[in-house]
Amino acid sequence: MVDRCFQSTAIFAIMAVMTAATAAAGEYYVAPNGDDGGKGTKSAPWRTIGKAAATLKPGDTVNIREGVYRERVVPGASGEEGKPITYRAYKGEKPVIDGTGVDLTEWTGLIDIESRHHIIVEGLTIRNGLRKFDVAGIKAEKCGDLVIRGNRTIDTSSSGIMVWRSRNVVIDGNEVTGACNDGSQECITVAITDGFEISNNNVHHNGPGNHGGEGIDAKDGSSNGKICGNHVHDNVRLGIYADSWDKHEFNIEIFNNVVHDCSVGLAVAAENGGLLENVRIYNNLAYKNKHDGIVVAGWGEPVPHHPIKDVWIVNNTLYHNGLPNWGAGIMVENSDATGIVIRNNLLVGNETCQISQPKKQAGVTIDHNLLDSYHAAEDEIKGNAPVEGKSLLRDPEKADFHLMKGSAAAGAGSPDGAPPTDYDGHPRPKGGPVALGAFEP
Repeated sequence: MVDRCFQSTAIFAIMAVMTAATAAAGEYYVAPNGDDGGKGTKSAPWRTIGKAAATLKPGDTVNIREGVYRERVVPGASGEEGKPITYRAYKGEKPVIDGTGVDLTEWTGLIDIESRHHIIVEGLTIRNGLRKFDVAGIKAEKCGDLVIRGNRTIDTSSSGIMVWRSRNVVIDGNEVTGACNDGSQECITVAITDGFEISNNNVHHNGPGNHGGEGIDAKDGSSNGKICGNHVHDNVRLGIYADSWDKHEFNIEIFNNVVHDCSVGLAVAAENGGLLENVRIYNNLAYKNKHDGIVVAGWGEPVPHHPIKDVWIVNNTLYHNGLPNWGAGIMVENSDATGIVIRNNLLVGNETCQISQPKKQAGVTIDHNLLDSYHAAEDEIKGNAPVEGKSLLRDPEKADFHLMKGSAAAGAGSPDGAPPTDYDGHPRPKGGPVALGAFEP
């Protein structure tokens, strides 16, 4: 997947520092024809990843050769700052960790990292974690300085990748498919975690998801994180979610993602009364989702309030979301939400409303949005300085939402809160006033 997290962060720099440090450390090898009594060298590899997990010291790397490994991997030691422990596929090969026949307890992972720090997991395929109610592909809990990069998880009862109670975590460039086969949690779950980046992942075709199943969820009081550059599609539940649950969740950026063919594109909520605060949602493309493109939701437990504060929804493109007779481009349905800004968005052909605000509460600012096919439906809101013209998108049915010459979206936006680059990484504005939607012309 193309890297669309153009705004680098200190967290993402963890990857470069940790990866560079491995070159001077011990190199070990595992292969299906190896021997755990051997030296773990390239010519005399170990047979199991478990042997490596019990042996590696700070700075070491295990290169896992192609083949199928039917085992649960539990790292036995942490790395150190500048000396991570790395579990990676051997260059050009595709090793598989397979849960078939493995004794798995509830609330575990085929790769299960607990209370370990400075760990890299890279390039592995993890599949068939289906034997118990809550089995993840990769599970990390109480960890720090963790990089999960370029892996593929297939068919897990719970999350493909799950992180709890951790700090400084990068989840980048993974493919998650067939997750949440009636287990709880989400395809990628980050909970009670401070400092995270969920970037450039392909999350698609999950299982039934009757107990969970959202695509990507930063939840339960997570903070200081970015969700960017992901492609989330063909899932039975919503695509990208930030939910404070019963804690204070804050400083979340959700940008440059593509979400389609889910139940809802992107949503924010405070399901069990915790405050969700300071969320920025920009440069996202949400199209052909079954209900709404973006929702400021009032969902959750029967608590007195679902507080949400300071959420900016700016320069997104919302196209043809909704089933017949139901569905909005942007929906604000939480009467407790304040400091909500909806600006510079491009909304085209969403089924019932382009922008809907059923509660009509104060504290919601709506301005400078393009409403292509305004319905004048109940609860539909134009806001201030609306643009009711033709969007003239290049080829929206093929998901090309670039603006063509003469688009009413060109130069019609406000600079207030507009992100400095567009979806393609071009400067915003580009040779004139700010455009509406995710793309500058």
